[in-house]
Amino acid sequence: MKNILLLVHDDDGQEARLSAALAVRTALDGHLVCLDVIVTSDGFYRMGGGPIGMLVLEERQKEERHNKAAVHARLVADNIPFSWNDSVGELDTILIDAAGLADLVVLNSYLSDDIADPDMAAKIRAILRRVSTPILAVPRHLKVFDARGKAIVLWDGSPDAEAALRAAVPLLARASEVTVLYADDGSLGASLHDATSYLLHQNIIAHAVRHEITGNDAAVSIEHYLQRHEPAYVVMGAFGHARVHDVFFGSVTRHLLMASSVPLLLARRA
Repeated sequence: MKNILLLVHDDDGQEARLSAALAVRTALDGHLVCLDVIVTSDGFYRMGGGPIGMLVLEERQKEERHNKAAVHARLVADNIPFSWNDSVGELDTILIDAAGLADLVVLNSYLSDDIADPDMAAKIRAILRRVSTPILAVPRHLKVFDARGKAIVLWDGSPDAEAALRAAVPLLARASEVTVLYADDGSLGASLHDATSYLLHQNIIAHAVRHEITGNDAAVSIEHYLQRHEPAYVVMGAFGHARVHDVFFGSVTRHLLMASSVPLLLARRA
């Protein structure tokens, strides 16, 4: 996990993305790939842009030049190894194209309910349907990402959970504590023992915990567990392939993206 792809865009979540990306880069001695995106609305080019659209685009380009200069100067001053790519277009399309040779993509889990801001859960889902690169989704007001803090792996034994576990190994190897949490809804794919044994073979000692779902809402039950235990980040398989899995874990993914104050490392099987 060396190439860390960071979305650069002057919005409410940029500082949290940058802070998390820098923490991961430092922990893993990686390289920061800055993707500076000027976002156009869906269908902007198919509609020909139009004179008003072009004026808006020019204003966004002007704003982003100032943002680029500020971020660029900060990285240079801190001696951060980085490269820079500029793009204009639809956000998920650009990220899908850029993620192929990245080891991790850093985005926000949620921005706001403002229609001007993208639905990050939908964007993340679209990206993970097309590429196998894991995504670190951080809350927009995150102050510090502790790459060496406590980690919780949400486990249901699915191929997506297995993919997330494998992807997270470089970070989990540096965690102060690792817990593999099975949210017991009465079904399980690969066992908890399989997960902890896999980590042990990577020289990572993990504790297995069964958390019984209370009530009918698995997502809220898991959120409450995370609030009590305060991990630095959570590793989980995102959404799902099978319909039944998608109903359960997909709803948990979306809920945590919208409501949780904990960063999520998300992945799906290729």
